[in-house]
Amino acid sequence: MPLIVDRESRIGTTGATLSRVTLHNQVHVTPPPYMPFPATWPAYVPKDKLAGWFEPTPRVWSSDFWTAAPELSGGSYDDGTEC
Repeated sequence: MPLIVDRESRIGTTGATLSRVTLHNQVHVTPPPYMPFPATWPAYVPKDKLAGWFEPTPRVWSSDFWTAAPELSGGSYDDGTEC
């Protein structure tokens, strides 16, 4: 199971805290895996819309998500425990 670590208190807000953020590629070119953007979205997604799209990610992908985490200085994977 993947572990996602974010220093922000809400999922998807890292980019949303910046004043002007949009995708550099059009949405049909860079869809997230298994969660394509809705066909009604604009070609270039505004930051707040994108942040909202990422919020359900842990539930959809069944992954662990740590928010408000301190700085991550490293990590490792143990083949024996698969963690």
